[in-house]
Amino acid sequence: VQTCALPILGSAHRVAADSAAISRSQTSGRSCRHRRVGSDQMLSVFDGKESTLLIERKVHTGSIYSASWKLDSAQIVTCSADKSVKIIDASTLDEVASFSLGSAVEDMQIGCAFLPDAILSYSLNGAMNFLDPAAPAAPPRVEWGHTTPVHGLCAPPEYTVQGEVTDATNG
Repeated sequence: VQTCALPILGSAHRVAADSAAISRSQTSGRSCRHRRVGSDQMLSVFDGKESTLLIERKVHTGSIYSASWKLDSAQIVTCSADKSVKIIDASTLDEVASFSLGSAVEDMQIGCAFLPDAILSYSLNGAMNFLDPAAPAAPPRVEWGHTTPVHGLCAPPEYTVQGEVTDATNG
């Protein structure tokens, strides 16, 4: 059993993040590394045992709303207000692939997840984009979901996509 500590975001390890809002923070169970994204357009990876910053890089031109580890912890998928989704090598933070998903405000990408055979991103307009890294020009499949704020998105082993939604009309 691995024990991973969560980095103290806002301590000396995160000097640059003191003025940035943190969008998402998640620990990879396989590699005991922790990643953090936020409004500063940065992706930061920490050692999960020592809470030390391993690597950090600006990977988007807009706020990063979400990120997710690939199951093997080798890559991280990120999504952003810049209307793009990027696959990032988790060790070097080099861009592996990039998907541009529009130019309108409602095309902002607000949620993402690695699925076993695709990448899922969620747009502000309710589009669920199933992305293929081998064909980044356009999503091979788009489904439509909620247009109210989505608070969480995950892909459990059963391949069912689940999300949390707040709908003002339902109280």
